[in-house]
Amino acid sequence: MDEGGFILDYVMPAGSSLQETTRVLNHVEQIVRSVPEVESTSRRTGLQLGLAAVTEPNTGDISVKLKDKRSRNIDEVISDIRAQVVKGEPALDVEFVQVLQDMIADLTGAPQPVVVKLFCPDPDMLATWAPKVADALGEGSGQIH
Repeated sequence: MDEGGFILDYVMPAGSSLQETTRVLNHVEQIVRSVPEVESTSRRTGLQLGLAAVTEPNTGDISVKLKDKRSRNIDEVISDIRAQVVKGEPALDVEFVQVLQDMIADLTGAPQPVVVKLFCPDPDMLATWAPKVADALGEGSGQIH
């Protein structure tokens, strides 16, 4: 699935200075923005979406929005950026996830439930896929209503 954007989660080595962290992340943002398919980026440090989440000042993420019209799909863009970041900043631990996956992971510790709504103009297709989605979401997580 191509959501048109992704999240680059990062962790600097423990004890990294703010100056070094800033240098590394500025370089990573420069790498990301140099990719022609990237429309915009936004960086968070030390924060997550979940209310009960415990975060560290050496962690964070970069949200990347891709252009609607592009020749490469999201997996190709991520692969390109990953290779450049790993080569350019080997001390930085990075993970690439699509937006919905990152949001669900951040909300895992939050007290509010995650609600997934499916819409489809074809009722037969919806009847086929809704139980499959519910089963996939319910694996190992508990309750599906």
